[in-house]
Amino acid sequence: MKKVLTKDLKIGDKVLKFDRNWLETGFLKHKFVIKNQAILNKIAENGIEYVYIEAVSNEEKKVEKKSLMVMWKSWLKRFRIRCLSTI
Repeated sequence: MKKVLTKDLKIGDKVLKFDRNWLETGFLKHKFVIKNQAILNKIAENGIEYVYIEAVSNEEKKVEKKSLMVMWKSWLKRFRIRCLSTI
């Protein structure tokens, strides 16, 4: 979880928590992904100074997942070669 000023929020960030009680905001949920500029505007209009977001973005997750898949395939390929060479 990472504390971020509302002016630094961007589309794609996953909001986990606001700086105040949900009753004091215009949002029914405090956990959501910012999908468009309208949501950013609504956060600013509610006077929210900062929010807590997920520390890893979706893009970083995609890159991490892709690199894990590459590593897994490489390991699997070596494992198959070792298994077949022992037969």
